[in-house]
Amino acid sequence: LDRGQLDLIVGKRRPGEARGRPLTTAPLVWLAQTGLRFDPERPLPLILLAEPSVSRALVLTALADAGLRWQVVCSSGSYAACAAAARGGLGITVQPGHLPVIGLTAPRIGAPLPPLPDVEYVAVGAAKLSAPAQSLFDILLESPLGTGQNAA
Repeated sequence: LDRGQLDLIVGKRRPGEARGRPLTTAPLVWLAQTGLRFDPERPLPLILLAEPSVSRALVLTALADAGLRWQVVCSSGSYAACAAAARGGLGITVQPGHLPVIGLTAPRIGAPLPPLPDVEYVAVGAAKLSAPAQSLFDILLESPLGTGQNAA
């Protein structure tokens, strides 16, 4: 977007950032293979999105603030791959609550995992939008997403 190669982006923004127009929010949820138990004496095995990632940063901050030990055992560029790795029993993952969680459930560890903040989805347009991009931007902002009616 900043290099002029894109007209419009829909994505997550970090807490405190002002760039973009808000569309909706979604809770982040901890997930692991159903029935999988974790040893509270060992670092939490994490499956996270690759850097840079808003979700990854929020998870690592929450764990650090809670004083919990962790180790990234797998990272990927997609939530689907992270969920697949979790279904395979590699560790704990996090994803927005609106995504499907087949075969995954809240992980069972000795101590509760820290609560995670909601992620905020925004639309960000280039300084000068083409007519089609401006139309799409307007549609997004006028949709249930842009009016907050679909907020989690």
